[in-house]
Amino acid sequence: MAAAIAGENLDAPCYEACLMALNPIKFSDSQGSIPEVKDCQSTFAISSLYLCARVYCSEQNRLEGLHEQNKTCQAKVRTALPPWSVVANYTDDEVSALRRVEKLDWENATTFGEVVVPSAHLFHLAYDTLVCSYRPMWL
Repeated sequence: MAAAIAGENLDAPCYEACLMALNPIKFSDSQGSIPEVKDCQSTFAISSLYLCARVYCSEQNRLEGLHEQNKTCQAKVRTALPPWSVVANYTDDEVSALRRVEKLDWENATTFGEVVVPSAHLFHLAYDTLVCSYRPMWL
């Protein structure tokens, strides 16, 4: 597991794959069912997204994704995302110990009362789906 925590350093659409992998997941600290509220205000959801990006994405892709999501949060919910530092104190061992969101959790839109990280299997399903959807038809 240490290799995955060190980071795969994937580029786009990595951040989007983290969003996709966590999209149907519900968190107990989210108010309301509007996705933007969860994505912009739930401490568990935001920390889970940031840690997904830390595990799987390149730094450049994280920065670009956070910038775009922050713009969306400010426009739709009128709130800024918390700084990346909210997950800065997580050690690799702590991240390794976090519960992993699996495909069945995704299918069932499971509710979590904690910070989670998509499993490598679920993340790569999302990533590969997005990569395939952006591939030119002639390749």
